[in-house]
Amino acid sequence: MLIDIHVHSEHDDNAELKLADVVQRCKQVGLDGFCLTNVHGLAGLEEAKRLAAEVDLVALVGFEALTELGHFLVFVPEPDKLPAISEWLGLGEDGRVEFASLARAVAERKGILVAAHPYAREVSGVSGDQVAQLPGLAALEVFNGRHGGMADELAEELAVGLGLVGVGGSDARHKVEEIGSVATLFAGKINNEAELIEAFIGQDVWPVRIGGPAPKPYKRSTGRGERRPGGRGEGRRDGRRDARRGEGRGGRSGDGRNRSSNRSSNRSPRDGGKGGSSRSDS
Repeated sequence: MLIDIHVHSEHDDNAELKLADVVQRCKQVGLDGFCLTNVHGLAGLEEAKRLAAEVDLVALVGFEALTELGHFLVFVPEPDKLPAISEWLGLGEDGRVEFASLARAVAERKGILVAAHPYAREVSGVSGDQVAQLPGLAALEVFNGRHGGMADELAEELAVGLGLVGVGGSDARHKVEEIGSVATLFAGKINNEAELIEAFIGQDVWPVRIGGPAPKPYKRSTGRGERRPGGRGEGRRDGRRDARRGEGRGGRSGDGRNRSSNRSSNRSPRDGGKGGSSRSDS
Protein backbone atom coordinates (compact mmCIF):
# COMPACT_ATOMS: atom_id res chain seq x y z
CA MET A 1 0.00 0.00 0.00
CA LEU A 2 1.12 3.50 -0.80
CA ILE A 3 0.20 6.00 1.92
CA ASP A 4 0.99 9.68 2.47
CA ILE A 5 1.74 9.67 6.20
CA HIS A 6 1.82 13.45 6.74
CA VAL A 7 -1.22 15.51 5.72
CA HIS A 8 -2.85 18.52 7.40
CA SER A 9 -6.40 19.82 6.94
CA GLU A 10 -8.56 22.86 7.61
CA HIS A 11 -9.03 21.52 11.14
CA ASP A 12 -5.43 22.67 11.73
CA ASP A 13 -4.89 26.36 12.48
CA ASN A 14 -2.15 26.61 9.86
CA ALA A 15 -3.75 24.64 7.02
CA GLU A 16 -6.57 25.10 4.51
CA LEU A 17 -7.19 21.71 2.90
CA LYS A 18 -10.72 20.33 2.95
CA LEU A 19 -10.79 16.61 3.67
CA ALA A 20 -13.04 15.92 0.69
CA ASP A 21 -10.38 17.47 -1.55
CA VAL A 22 -7.62 15.49 0.17
CA VAL A 23 -9.46 12.24 -0.47
CA GLN A 24 -10.14 13.13 -4.09
CA ARG A 25 -6.49 14.05 -4.67
CA CYS A 26 -5.21 10.84 -3.09
CA LYS A 27 -7.49 8.83 -5.36
CA GLN A 28 -6.42 10.85 -8.39
CA VAL A 29 -2.66 10.31 -7.90
CA GLY A 30 -3.01 6.61 -7.11
CA LEU A 31 -2.42 6.59 -3.36
CA ASP A 32 -4.09 3.93 -1.24
CA GLY A 33 -4.60 6.22 1.73
CA PHE A 34 -3.29 9.05 3.89
CA CYS A 35 -2.57 9.92 7.50
CA LEU A 36 -4.26 13.01 8.91
CA THR A 37 -1.68 14.66 11.17
CA ASN A 38 -2.97 18.02 12.34
CA VAL A 39 -0.93 19.84 14.97
CA HIS A 40 -1.89 18.86 18.52
CA GLY A 41 -5.34 17.67 17.57
CA LEU A 42 -7.49 14.85 16.21
CA ALA A 43 -10.29 16.97 14.78
CA GLY A 44 -11.61 15.59 11.52
CA LEU A 45 -10.99 11.95 12.47
CA GLU A 46 -14.49 10.65 11.78
CA GLU A 47 -14.92 12.76 8.65
CA ALA A 48 -11.61 11.61 7.19
CA LYS A 49 -12.35 7.93 7.75
CA ARG A 50 -15.87 8.21 6.36
CA LEU A 51 -14.85 10.07 3.21
CA ALA A 52 -11.93 7.74 2.54
CA ALA A 53 -14.04 4.61 2.98
CA GLU A 54 -16.56 5.91 0.43
CA VAL A 55 -13.91 5.69 -2.33
CA ASP A 56 -12.10 2.58 -1.05
CA LEU A 57 -9.18 4.43 0.53
CA VAL A 58 -7.88 4.17 4.07
CA ALA A 59 -7.61 7.21 6.35
CA LEU A 60 -5.39 6.89 9.41
CA VAL A 61 -5.25 9.55 12.08
CA GLY A 62 -2.43 10.76 14.28
CA PHE A 63 -1.17 14.24 15.04
CA GLU A 64 1.98 16.34 14.80
CA ALA A 65 3.53 17.33 18.12
CA LEU A 66 5.72 20.41 18.37
CA THR A 67 8.41 20.06 21.04
CA GLU A 68 11.56 21.85 22.16
CA LEU A 69 13.52 19.13 20.36
CA GLY A 70 11.69 19.17 17.04
CA HIS A 71 8.45 18.10 15.42
CA PHE A 72 7.13 14.54 15.66
CA LEU A 73 4.30 12.62 14.05
CA VAL A 74 2.44 10.64 16.71
CA PHE A 75 0.44 7.49 16.05
CA VAL A 76 -1.37 5.45 18.70
CA PRO A 77 -3.84 2.55 18.43
CA GLU A 78 -7.50 3.56 18.42
CA PRO A 79 -7.01 7.33 18.37
CA ASP A 80 -10.78 7.78 18.50
CA LYS A 81 -10.65 6.63 22.13
CA LEU A 82 -8.06 9.21 23.20
CA PRO A 83 -9.03 12.07 25.51
CA ALA A 84 -8.49 15.61 24.31
CA ILE A 85 -4.80 16.18 23.56
CA SER A 86 -4.59 18.86 26.25
CA GLU A 87 -5.72 16.31 28.84
CA TRP A 88 -2.84 13.91 28.37
CA LEU A 89 -0.14 16.15 26.88
CA GLY A 90 0.82 19.26 28.78
CA LEU A 91 1.29 22.23 26.45
CA GLY A 92 3.64 24.98 27.57
CA GLU A 93 3.00 28.70 27.22
CA ASP A 94 4.87 28.61 23.91
CA GLY A 95 2.44 26.00 22.57
CA ARG A 96 4.98 23.20 22.64
CA VAL A 97 5.07 19.84 24.38
CA GLU A 98 8.06 18.72 26.41
CA PHE A 99 9.66 15.89 24.45
CA ALA A 100 10.31 13.67 27.47
CA SER A 101 6.65 13.98 28.51
CA LEU A 102 5.49 13.24 24.97
CA ALA A 103 7.68 10.15 24.66
CA ARG A 104 6.39 8.74 27.97
CA ALA A 105 2.74 9.42 27.15
CA VAL A 106 2.99 7.83 23.70
CA ALA A 107 4.86 4.78 25.03
CA GLU A 108 2.18 4.26 27.69
CA ARG A 109 -0.40 4.07 24.90
CA LYS A 110 1.79 1.71 22.83
CA GLY A 111 2.22 4.33 20.15
CA ILE A 112 5.17 5.50 18.08
CA LEU A 113 7.00 8.71 17.23
CA VAL A 114 8.27 9.68 13.78
CA ALA A 115 10.71 12.60 13.56
CA ALA A 116 9.25 15.00 11.00
CA HIS A 117 11.52 16.99 8.60
CA PRO A 118 14.40 17.05 11.12
CA TYR A 119 16.63 19.25 8.91
CA ALA A 120 14.10 21.68 7.41
CA ARG A 121 15.72 25.12 7.61
CA GLU A 122 12.39 26.92 7.31
CA VAL A 123 10.98 25.38 10.49
CA SER A 124 11.90 26.77 13.90
CA GLY A 125 13.00 24.28 16.53
CA VAL A 126 13.80 21.39 14.18
CA SER A 127 15.88 18.67 15.80
CA GLY A 128 18.72 18.33 13.30
CA ASP A 129 21.60 16.14 14.44
CA GLN A 130 20.29 15.97 18.00
CA VAL A 131 17.53 13.59 16.84
CA ALA A 132 20.24 10.90 16.96
CA GLN A 133 20.23 11.17 20.76
CA LEU A 134 16.48 10.90 21.23
CA PRO A 135 14.97 7.67 22.57
CA GLY A 136 11.85 5.96 21.33
CA LEU A 137 11.84 6.96 17.67
CA ALA A 138 10.34 4.46 15.23
CA ALA A 139 11.25 6.32 12.03
CA LEU A 140 12.54 9.50 10.42
CA GLU A 141 10.72 11.40 7.71
CA VAL A 142 13.37 11.36 4.99
CA PHE A 143 11.16 12.53 2.10
CA ASN A 144 9.12 15.65 2.88
CA GLY A 145 7.07 17.20 0.11
CA ARG A 146 7.34 20.78 1.36
CA HIS A 147 11.02 20.96 2.20
CA GLY A 148 13.04 18.30 0.36
CA GLY A 149 16.48 18.97 -1.11
CA MET A 150 19.41 18.87 1.28
CA ALA A 151 17.04 18.54 4.25
CA ASP A 152 15.81 15.21 2.89
CA GLU A 153 19.32 14.04 2.01
CA LEU A 154 20.61 14.69 5.54
CA ALA A 155 17.58 13.03 7.11
CA GLU A 156 18.00 9.97 4.92
CA GLU A 157 21.69 9.68 5.75
CA LEU A 158 20.93 9.93 9.45
CA ALA A 159 18.21 7.28 9.27
CA VAL A 160 20.62 4.91 7.58
CA GLY A 161 23.35 5.58 10.12
CA LEU A 162 20.99 4.98 13.03
CA GLY A 163 19.36 1.89 11.53
CA LEU A 164 15.96 3.59 11.61
CA VAL A 165 13.15 3.33 9.09
CA GLY A 166 12.89 6.18 6.59
CA VAL A 167 9.41 7.31 5.51
CA GLY A 168 7.84 9.87 3.16
CA GLY A 169 5.02 12.36 3.64
CA SER A 170 3.81 15.39 1.70
CA ASP A 171 3.25 17.65 4.74
CA ALA A 172 0.47 19.13 2.58
CA ARG A 173 -1.30 22.16 4.06
CA HIS A 174 -2.52 24.72 1.55
CA LYS A 175 -2.92 23.12 -1.89
CA VAL A 176 -4.04 19.60 -2.77
CA GLU A 177 -1.38 19.58 -5.46
CA GLU A 178 1.13 19.23 -2.62
CA ILE A 179 -0.12 15.65 -2.31
CA GLY A 180 1.32 13.17 -4.78
CA SER A 181 5.09 13.75 -4.88
CA VAL A 182 6.19 11.58 -1.95
CA ALA A 183 4.66 8.82 0.15
CA THR A 184 5.43 5.67 2.14
CA LEU A 185 5.18 2.18 0.70
CA PHE A 186 3.94 -0.56 3.06
CA ALA A 187 4.64 -4.23 2.34
CA GLY A 188 1.21 -5.37 3.55
CA LYS A 189 -2.31 -4.01 3.79
CA ILE A 190 -2.89 -1.37 6.46
CA ASN A 191 -6.44 -1.14 7.80
CA ASN A 192 -6.00 0.84 11.01
CA GLU A 193 -3.54 2.69 13.21
CA ALA A 194 -2.50 -0.45 15.12
CA GLU A 195 -1.42 -2.11 11.87
CA LEU A 196 0.38 1.06 10.83
CA ILE A 197 2.36 0.99 14.07
CA GLU A 198 3.14 -2.71 13.64
CA ALA A 199 4.47 -2.08 10.13
CA PHE A 200 6.76 0.69 11.37
CA ILE A 201 8.11 -1.47 14.18
CA GLY A 202 8.63 -4.37 11.76
CA GLN A 203 10.41 -1.99 9.35
CA ASP A 204 8.31 -3.20 6.43
CA VAL A 205 8.05 0.30 4.96
CA TRP A 206 9.94 2.38 2.39
CA PRO A 207 10.01 6.08 1.45
CA VAL A 208 8.86 6.71 -2.11
CA ARG A 209 9.24 9.57 -4.58
CA ILE A 210 6.38 9.40 -7.04
CA GLY A 211 7.48 9.97 -10.61
CA GLY A 212 11.00 10.90 -9.54
CA PRO A 213 14.37 9.47 -10.58
CA ALA A 214 15.41 6.05 -9.32
CA PRO A 215 17.78 5.90 -6.32
CA LYS A 216 21.20 4.29 -6.19
CA PRO A 217 21.37 1.42 -3.68
CA TYR A 218 23.13 1.30 -0.36
CA LYS A 219 23.03 -0.94 2.68
CA ARG A 220 21.35 0.36 5.81
CA SER A 221 23.25 0.08 9.10
CA THR A 222 22.21 -2.80 11.29
CA GLY A 223 22.15 -0.97 14.58
CA ARG A 224 21.38 2.42 16.09
CA GLY A 225 24.38 4.66 16.35
CA GLU A 226 26.45 2.84 13.73
CA ARG A 227 27.74 5.32 11.17
CA ARG A 228 28.67 4.64 7.58
CA PRO A 229 31.81 5.88 5.86
CA GLY A 230 31.27 8.99 3.77
CA GLY A 231 28.86 10.66 6.19
CA ARG A 232 28.93 14.31 7.20
CA GLY A 233 32.45 15.60 7.68
CA GLU A 234 34.00 13.02 5.36
CA GLY A 235 33.27 14.69 2.04
CA ARG A 236 30.49 14.21 -0.43
CA ARG A 237 30.50 10.92 -2.29
CA ASP A 238 29.13 10.34 -5.77
CA GLY A 239 25.59 9.40 -4.83
CA ARG A 240 23.66 11.24 -7.51
CA ARG A 241 20.37 9.70 -8.51
CA ASP A 242 20.02 7.98 -11.88
CA ALA A 243 17.63 9.57 -14.32
CA ARG A 244 15.71 6.39 -15.05
CA ARG A 245 11.97 6.87 -15.38
CA GLY A 246 9.11 4.55 -16.16
CA GLU A 247 5.39 4.47 -16.59
CA GLY A 248 4.19 2.89 -13.36
CA ARG A 249 0.88 3.72 -11.79
CA GLY A 250 0.52 7.44 -11.22
CA GLY A 251 3.81 8.16 -13.03
CA ARG A 252 6.06 6.39 -10.53
CA SER A 253 9.48 5.52 -11.81
CA GLY A 254 10.80 2.08 -12.61
CA ASP A 255 8.23 -0.54 -11.70
CA GLY A 256 5.88 2.21 -10.63
CA ARG A 257 7.22 2.48 -7.07
CA ASN A 258 10.50 4.37 -6.79
CA ARG A 259 11.47 3.44 -3.28
CA SER A 260 14.48 3.63 -1.06
CA SER A 261 14.76 0.31 0.75
CA ASN A 262 14.89 0.40 4.53
CA ARG A 263 16.40 -3.07 4.53
CA SER A 264 19.13 -3.51 1.96
CA SER A 265 18.96 -0.94 -0.82
CA ASN A 266 18.81 2.81 -0.50
CA ARG A 267 20.63 5.88 -1.66
CA SER A 268 24.27 6.75 -1.24
CA PRO A 269 25.22 8.86 1.80
CA ARG A 270 25.11 12.61 1.55
CA ASP A 271 27.06 15.42 3.16
CA GLY A 272 25.71 18.65 4.58
CA GLY A 273 25.04 20.79 7.61
CA LYS A 274 22.45 21.18 10.33
CA GLY A 275 19.16 22.88 9.67
CA GLY A 276 18.53 26.39 10.90
CA SER A 277 15.30 28.12 11.87
CA SER A 278 13.18 30.98 10.71
CA ARG A 279 9.54 29.91 10.81
CA SER A 280 7.30 28.13 13.27
CA ASP A 281 5.09 26.15 10.92
CA SER A 282 5.94 22.56 10.00
